[in-house]
Amino acid sequence: MEMDFGSAIVGTISVIIFILPIILMNRNKKNKTKLLLGELQNIASQYQSEIDQYETFNSFAIGIDSYHKLAYFYKDGKMQSRKYHIDLTKIRECKPEVISRTIKDGKRINKVIDSVALQLIPVSESKPIQLEFYNADEGLQLNGELKAIEKWSKVINQQLVA
Repeated sequence: MEMDFGSAIVGTISVIIFILPIILMNRNKKNKTKLLLGELQNIASQYQSEIDQYETFNSFAIGIDSYHKLAYFYKDGKMQSRKYHIDLTKIRECKPEVISRTIKDGKRINKVIDSVALQLIPVSESKPIQLEFYNADEGLQLNGELKAIEKWSKVINQQLVA
């Protein structure tokens, strides 16, 4: 009986030790998502706008108000946060931009991605707007940003032709 009780305590403590970090990571992720979405909605509310489609990642959130043809972007950077409000009626084209380099390691050649961004090209001759989804200097590894950049490029381009 004593052996079973001791085993039960050890088993319970072991389960708690393994599950607790997962619960804490999940809670932190939800809090971060809530924070990013809140910042995105704050930007939109400054322009009396509502976001009807959005997506959040580890360090950024992007959203769109398709009725008013506005896009919003918020990135929580290590050094500074960046906020963007983009009037899509003044944008000619949106295209994904992936900056990479090739590294030779002995006989193997590896491609390293340094930056992933959406490039919004204005109708006027002014400088393009870069919405940076990933930067190797700020993040350790890609986590779905390549799929997200393709998706949001299509979403924004659909707004440009509508």
